[in-house]
Amino acid sequence: MRAVFVYPGALDQPTGGYRYDAALLAEWAAAGITVQAISLPGAYPQPTPDDLAAAEALLAPVPPNVPILIDGLAFAVLPGEWLDRLGKRWQALVHHPLSLETGIDPALAATFEASETQALRRAERVVVTSRATGETLTDRFGVPAAKLLLAPPGVRRYPRGATQVPPMILTVGAISPRKNFDGLVAALGTLTDLAWTATIVGSDQHSPETGAALRQQIDGLGLAGRIRLTGALTGADLDQAYAEASFYAHAAHYEGFGMALADALASGLPTVASVGGAVGDWLPDGAAIKVPPTAEALAEGLRHLLTDPEAAQRLSARAAAIPFPTWAGSAAAVASLWS
Repeated sequence: MRAVFVYPGALDQPTGGYRYDAALLAEWAAAGITVQAISLPGAYPQPTPDDLAAAEALLAPVPPNVPILIDGLAFAVLPGEWLDRLGKRWQALVHHPLSLETGIDPALAATFEASETQALRRAERVVVTSRATGETLTDRFGVPAAKLLLAPPGVRRYPRGATQVPPMILTVGAISPRKNFDGLVAALGTLTDLAWTATIVGSDQHSPETGAALRQQIDGLGLAGRIRLTGALTGADLDQAYAEASFYAHAAHYEGFGMALADALASGLPTVASVGGAVGDWLPDGAAIKVPPTAEALAEGLRHLLTDPEAAQRLSARAAAIPFPTWAGSAAAVASLWS
């Protein structure tokens, strides 16, 4: 056993973080790298005392010389005294800091920031998926740059289908305040003079109130016939959504990387992309229409795509040429911690 990889809950949850975790495990297995996967039961990122006791029972038997890499959704909220008592070789995987989640209560954000700061102090190494996230951990959480290991995610290139009439605007992500789908819907509400449909792919399981408000907003703007909410999609259904898309819209306030956006770009979809968080760091100029995450800016970018097919074609070619990393390369980078 080279290492132990720990994540909270079920690995098949339809989020970028869990997709990243699953891809690492699959690539390690394919490369013959033996890593034990452990799922932590409980209500992360707000575990109960019983949840922490269950985690201790699972991790205490790990030999002290074996590194334990823990997904940040759990690691950020493990108490410092708990980590010290178990005395393991702790390593952390941070997709983005919990305290920077849009829309959470300020008191909870402060609690998360304090908890993540003390947990990261106890990590011998910290994996980040973007340079911007690494800089945030250094500047805001005091993680020495020498502790960081950069391992950006790979991408999935989806086949493009026949041109849709009217054109379909796709966006993919869990429905939460951070993803700013309400800003996107507000933008679309100003484009009713143009022909388009839109598909929002994502679950509101972790923020049902956001999903309810989004459906109410769509109905209130009279857009129920033009905007489709599919819930989470996987496999052939997700393939079909990308194949039917004419354009992609990324509206998020903040991203630790932005995996669905990267997939859309790698697939050659002409894209309007907000540049909050890491996106502004890795997205090359000319590969998408870069905008701040405001309804006005998103509307302006989408209008440009919808009315200038030559510009859209240029964006498509530049986006498809971005030299994204592979999942095999990402997994190898993380595994270098244990060589």
